[in-house]
Amino acid sequence: MNIQERVAALFNKYSAMLAEEAPVSLATAVLQGGQEIQTAAEEWAVGVDVFVVNDEGEQIPLPDGEYTLEDGIEFTVVDGKVNTWEMPEEAPAAPAEEAKKDEEKMSEDALTREEVAQMIHDAVEAASTTLSKQFKKELGKKEAEIQKLAKAATPSLPKAPARRERQALNLTNLSTDQRVAAIQSHFMNL
Repeated sequence: MNIQERVAALFNKYSAMLAEEAPVSLATAVLQGGQEIQTAAEEWAVGVDVFVVNDEGEQIPLPDGEYTLEDGIEFTVVDGKVNTWEMPEEAPAAPAEEAKKDEEKMSEDALTREEVAQMIHDAVEAASTTLSKQFKKELGKKEAEIQKLAKAATPSLPKAPARRERQALNLTNLSTDQRVAAIQSHFMNL
């Protein structure tokens, strides 16, 4: 076998191996702050690597510390690996169970159409009566204030002087000095 055949055989062998590899499935989770974290493992557990992906697509190990996921799971990271993994004390109920409980509660608390209509009617009547009383009370206060202010303001208002009718000035036959004096006199007497 010559060198070209050996290289071709190696190339074919490793190409076939690369094609047979299964795609990597990453487990992801979201921290309470909204940042997404990932691991190359299929699920989260103690000892798996944990990292964040930056804008350039690089995987950066999550810094050491204590973290909490959005669903309440708490975990610690040491040297880029999950060191502890603690489930929340009270796991939230599954959405289907919540919906079923809500339906049961609603059926127990269900009201008839007439009962709801009567409740609305009673609430409107009570609100109307209360607002009417408050409105009348406030209106009485405002009217008293207006009358008080009107009495206080009436004597202090000066009477407006009677307006004089303007007469047209004829400045055509006057000299410049006479025109100025006539204009001054006219505006001073207004």
